[in-house]
Amino acid sequence: LYWQALAPTAASLKYFAHLVGAGEQIVAPRAALPGDGAFPPQGWRPGEYLTDVVRLEVKPGAAAGDYKLFVGLYDPQTNVRAPVRDAEGKALGDRLLLGTVTVR
Repeated sequence: LYWQALAPTAASLKYFAHLVGAGEQIVAPRAALPGDGAFPPQGWRPGEYLTDVVRLEVKPGAAAGDYKLFVGLYDPQTNVRAPVRDAEGKALGDRLLLGTVTVR
């Protein structure tokens, strides 16, 4: 993942990355501080880019097929997700669809 701060934040946000199947079933969950704690968001400077490697482990027994990959940020104290907006500021919800992943 590539993160970019648009403004300073005091919040200690975590990210989530989920592979999601039919019925919103999550077969590969991940939640952590960016950079596994090395990149706390409250230290990000506006305009700065950070690169983060995220590994997902598919739960045993998950069916083969196509799954949607979503990411987002949330406050671990309240579990409230941060809003996602496009480049023009249009609200996209509370998670971003990155693409489709095929599990074999």
